[in-house]
Amino acid sequence: MKNFYFSRKIYFYRILFVLILFTGNYTSAQEIITEHTSGNINGNTPYKTDINLRNYNNFAEKNGTKVFLKNPDPIQSTLNAKANASLTLNFSYDESEYYISSLLVFSDAGYKFAGDYQNVTNPMVLNLPTGTYDIITKFSPINSGQTHVIIKEQQNIQTNTSIAVNPLDATNHFSVNAYNENGDLFPSGVGGYFHFQRSLYYNPTDLVATSDYFSTAPVVGQEPEWNFYINDISDRYTFIQNLIAAGFPQGSYSAKFKTITGVQGAVSIANNPADWSYLTQKFQRTKYSNDYGATKFSASTYKGKLIGGWTTSSGGAIEYGENPFRSFVSNRQDGDLADLIVIPAIIDAYESYSPTTGGVIYYMKGNTIYSDGTGKILYGSGDVSFNSHSNPNYAVLPFLSDDYYVEADGKVKLFPFHPKFSFDATTTPDVIFGNNVPIIATGFENYKLKIANKGRYGETRETDYLTTHVDLKQNGTSIFSGYLDDFSNNLPSTGQIEITLNNPNTLVEGLEGVNTTTISYNASDLPPTLQHLQFRNANNEVTNIFDSTEGANLRIAAGDFKFNGSGVNFYFTYEAGNNVMVSYSKYNQNSWATLSVTKKPEYFQMPAFGDYYEGSLSGIQSQSQSQNTWYDLKVICTDANGNKQEQIISPAFKINGTLAVENSFKSDLSVYPNPFQSELNIKVPADMKGKFSVKISDVTGRMVYQKSQTEKSFQFNGSFLPKGMYILSIENQGKVISKKIIKK
Repeated sequence: MKNFYFSRKIYFYRILFVLILFTGNYTSAQEIITEHTSGNINGNTPYKTDINLRNYNNFAEKNGTKVFLKNPDPIQSTLNAKANASLTLNFSYDESEYYISSLLVFSDAGYKFAGDYQNVTNPMVLNLPTGTYDIITKFSPINSGQTHVIIKEQQNIQTNTSIAVNPLDATNHFSVNAYNENGDLFPSGVGGYFHFQRSLYYNPTDLVATSDYFSTAPVVGQEPEWNFYINDISDRYTFIQNLIAAGFPQGSYSAKFKTITGVQGAVSIANNPADWSYLTQKFQRTKYSNDYGATKFSASTYKGKLIGGWTTSSGGAIEYGENPFRSFVSNRQDGDLADLIVIPAIIDAYESYSPTTGGVIYYMKGNTIYSDGTGKILYGSGDVSFNSHSNPNYAVLPFLSDDYYVEADGKVKLFPFHPKFSFDATTTPDVIFGNNVPIIATGFENYKLKIANKGRYGETRETDYLTTHVDLKQNGTSIFSGYLDDFSNNLPSTGQIEITLNNPNTLVEGLEGVNTTTISYNASDLPPTLQHLQFRNANNEVTNIFDSTEGANLRIAAGDFKFNGSGVNFYFTYEAGNNVMVSYSKYNQNSWATLSVTKKPEYFQMPAFGDYYEGSLSGIQSQSQSQNTWYDLKVICTDANGNKQEQIISPAFKINGTLAVENSFKSDLSVYPNPFQSELNIKVPADMKGKFSVKISDVTGRMVYQKSQTEKSFQFNGSFLPKGMYILSIENQGKVISKKIIKK
């Protein structure tokens, strides 16, 4: 992970895990990574960079450019042993203007040579087997100007072959222009900071050959450094590019650009300012939250395969109704083979750093978001998260809770959308991410356990990892009892295993929320797992609060998955025979009734989701007409051999009663002055116990404010509300006290 630290509390994290972990013994992705950095936020604040160079070596830096080269693989060693030809590259260029930032010589069979300004001489002599090779040379400017890229395609290399390479042969100007929502051109005349990614996709072997990452502050009056010059090239190459901009007062920006296959003349592409969609999203933070900012994850894909990703964050505390995540996105699914996936998140809790043990930042990640090109936001069915925890026993990829997986050939595929879990922001405006008890998805890497907490709407709750308690038994004998963060031992390899996971890190409308997951399995046959859970009302709106259950349903994804392989060559396969049973009970009463669910094979997706199930909620009614009723949910997954995962999600959903605004408790709720101009004094009944939820809704029922607290006498600042009538509700332990309030 790369970290950039700037003034103005702007933090940047770039995730290069795929570039590092998923490289196999073939012409693999990201053989050369070039990073260009220039400037900073205010021109004088230094920044710090750090990158994990696993599987990479020959790292060098010159004039703000860094080059990372992949370690030699067995194919390269084989080619070295069969070398019977000599290739001489004669570079003709002005060394006062350019330097060779990277050089790649390869065939469809695998690498022959990858180098940079540290180990490229002029002339450059390489010994290699006779055959047909492509040669990519990047000439970077020393002071200012544009990079020149020369690609020599399908060069027939025989004994004593000599090839001339001159940057001036790159005569095609390749420019990418970015415009903000007002039609103003980035980066001229604006603040903020830019990350630009360009990948050169090598079509014959269906993999990335090189990637360039530009990290730069805008420079007024100067052409963006990601623009470059290139010679004519064939359709054997495709360019994929995305722009990520952060540090802007109005929010961050994410835009994908049209892919370009082949270059025969100048290329100029730009985003359409009319395609920007604006998202403001609030997160319900957990009790372990600290004051860290909204952030977002971005991942580039091509043909569904992950190329790379990074995160950007603007810092600052997030409170409900204040400083929410804000972003402009222009990444609609338009039939292009390239996609830019954006995942909103907050840095939810922070573990202090230690010189010996290091530290960790935990995230709550929202759903993947797309622009639909008309200003609307589409939510994906779940996150594409990376679940990197401080404990190395749980940090190995891949993981089933993520909507991506590794195939047997080592390729990383993404499933950010599922037709039955995805939804759009316009039809579900009141969804508050994190305001629900999460489910737990479990994965097993041989004898290592990894978990992820996933919210009702698909968001990942990595902060819940901090409070998950683990009990481990083998053949009925306790082996471990403690918190997951301290659980470092491998799982037993024999016997009957039982694992109980308890996560109480949720408060929902004053109710103590908890997920209790019990896993029972034979050590030689790993258990199934729940993957996704979601409720919908009759209008197909995502919710867990119902005025009526008529037409409402429960949706579940689950499956039995097996881990295969070792080292960097690992993947999951699907096992048939999993069965799902669901039941419900009134909150905290443990009196269960069956909820029938039906498997629908037409919505199967492997393995990010697995089997899809649906069950009707129509038969469930509120406890009484005068009281809202919360219900718990129990989900049991059982595979063909009897291995089980059982989850109790408490509370899971609520059915509203016909509670009058003025009720018998109104005298116990003191509100003054009413009407009010800005400050409203509130005093709740003295016998109210523990935490309670304060909610304010407008006359349409749309919630405009929510906060959980224990102080019984407090002041609400309603200066941000428009004039009008509102409903103030105090909810505690399933009981609600409500009163009309008027803002004048």
